[in-house]
Amino acid sequence: MKKWLGLILIISVLIFGGVRLYTAKSRPVKITTNKVSGHYGQATSGLIQVILSKPQVEKTPLKTGTIYNMKIAYKARLAKNEHAKQSINLSKAIRVQTADKIQLADEMHPTMLSDKHRSATGVVTIPLTIQSGYTEADVLDFKVSLVTRPSRNVKTIVNY
Repeated sequence: MKKWLGLILIISVLIFGGVRLYTAKSRPVKITTNKVSGHYGQATSGLIQVILSKPQVEKTPLKTGTIYNMKIAYKARLAKNEHAKQSINLSKAIRVQTADKIQLADEMHPTMLSDKHRSATGVVTIPLTIQSGYTEADVLDFKVSLVTRPSRNVKTIVNY
């Protein structure tokens, strides 16, 4: 009985004494997106000028399903009078969204831009698979994005 009275006394002191108890809230990851649209074959503006060609999709049948290999050719260069503070990996900057999944490029041959290598050309290969519950048309209805850096706070530069 004394334990209960002591507990009630402590709770009432906390409530009426001005002490507030807060519950921890989980904060979602904040993703900032610019609504800028680009066109294939035109250069983007900014520190890095990137020209993406129209994606080409190759269908590869397998025993377990079908894989679509999307190939996107690009040309990139640092703008005049701009300097890269760190090397920039272009293979991580190009992303494709199909259905509910965001696909990244294979990192077989990453292309790095820096002050020593101011321009680069290459082809990014992104494997696309059909998820359960989706059709081939859902996978081929894709959106290509060019992002600033691969991190938790991704900022989309251009949507194609």
